[in-house]
Amino acid sequence: MLLNASLDEIAEKLYFDYSSEVDPNALYQEMVPGGNIQVSLNTTGAESKVNIEALFNAVLLHKGAIKEMFNK
Repeated sequence: MLLNASLDEIAEKLYFDYSSEVDPNALYQEMVPGGNIQVSLNTTGAESKVNIEALFNAVLLHKGAIKEMFNK
C-alpha cells in the first residue's frame, strides 16, 4: 500500500482523534488504553497529529475512498 502524501496533506484530509466517545462516522476506530483512537474525514480543517498505525488500518479498510481522496 502506497500513500504518496506528506503528513501535512494527510492531516488536512483526515482527523486523528483520541476520545472516550466513539464517533459513528469514523473511518477507523480502535480501543486503546484511555479511550479510542479514531480516524475521520477532516471536514472542519481541525489540526491533529497523524497516527501512522491508525492511518495504515484506515487505509486497509477503505482503500478506494482513501485513494480517491488523495488522487484529487
